[in-house]
Amino acid sequence: MRNTIALQYIERLWLIIVLAAYAVASYFIMPNIDNTAELGYDNTVYYYLGAFVFSVPYLFHVLKHILRTGQSKTVWSFIVFFLWATISTILSLKGNSHLLFISFSILPLLISYTYFRRYEADSFIYTVFFISLLLISLQYFHIYQIANQINTAHIGVSYFALIVLPLVLLHPSRIIRILSWVVVSVVTVSSIKRGGFITLLSGAIVYVWCKQYISRKNSLTILMGIIGLCVLAYSIYYMVTFFESNIIERLMNLQDDQGSGRLGIWQTVIDNLRHSDTASFLLGHGYRSVEVPLGNNLVPAHNDFLEVFYDFGLIGLVLYLIAWYHLIVDTIRMIRRKSPYAPTFSMMVVIVFIFSMLSIVIYYFWVTYFFIMIGLTLGQHELEQTTEEAHD
Repeated sequence: MRNTIALQYIERLWLIIVLAAYAVASYFIMPNIDNTAELGYDNTVYYYLGAFVFSVPYLFHVLKHILRTGQSKTVWSFIVFFLWATISTILSLKGNSHLLFISFSILPLLISYTYFRRYEADSFIYTVFFISLLLISLQYFHIYQIANQINTAHIGVSYFALIVLPLVLLHPSRIIRILSWVVVSVVTVSSIKRGGFITLLSGAIVYVWCKQYISRKNSLTILMGIIGLCVLAYSIYYMVTFFESNIIERLMNLQDDQGSGRLGIWQTVIDNLRHSDTASFLLGHGYRSVEVPLGNNLVPAHNDFLEVFYDFGLIGLVLYLIAWYHLIVDTIRMIRRKSPYAPTFSMMVVIVFIFSMLSIVIYYFWVTYFFIMIGLTLGQHELEQTTEEAHD
């Protein structure tokens, strides 16, 4: 008994260290994603620090656990996809650093799922997510300040805060949840990212709807949820005015600029796929092979599904779609069972799906928090079911 308690304590401590390392890694990676070279951080060093050095010791325990017990179809689907992505990267000879990124991107999912399907998440772990959000937001505003000085708008690293938000909304403290909404709303509005603005509102609607659906409460509660959405909408409008943001104007011009050139980018990628040889079409062109000219830059596909198709071939796309299928099935099942995790999990799925259609999620470090959310939610859901079956 003492050994079991000691093991749980050690695992919990190490998980907190890993989560803290991911937060620190995110802080230092953010400037590189937004090309804010003035901050002078080295992307590679801090990525390895957060994703590899602290995670690998826990990996041995994860592998041991996987061999002894079954896994959810969603988890297994993502494992198989990343295994194929690793094979495709080896075949394309794209380099060791790319191979390491693809191979280890699945670590946050494996670690969180392995831990949370056996132990309950506590308020301190949720507080770590809140601290991570504050750290990410602090770095965002640092970048925002520099971006204004060099006349650069549309700060993409605001996506970090949006993807972390559902994890923080699991916190038992209402004050922390409300504060998190405020912080992420300020980040999103000030970034002038239309995709982020649409995603925040969509995620909020899904979150409030799921909250009301699973609570089985009266019309007064539903009315309070609607009022909450109205307050959020007004607050965002006020922040738009405060920051002198042109995000509303950019939303109105969405059709004119074709989503900042996305329609043209997507068409170019599709045309390149059509002209690919059979081997590349099936097996892929290699990790991060999409380079579409846009102005003076070469940009990715701005769509996860097209990017995966081009880089890892038709096989990779099919495996990725299977993983998403199981993820959506788990989401619907969770809502039907009125799981307390349904609102935040549904919100995360909506946020990442919209980002996947408009940008890139699977290749950037913010995918870490998406996988942590999957591992935590599915793990806790399975733990609850196991506990209920034991009591029956």
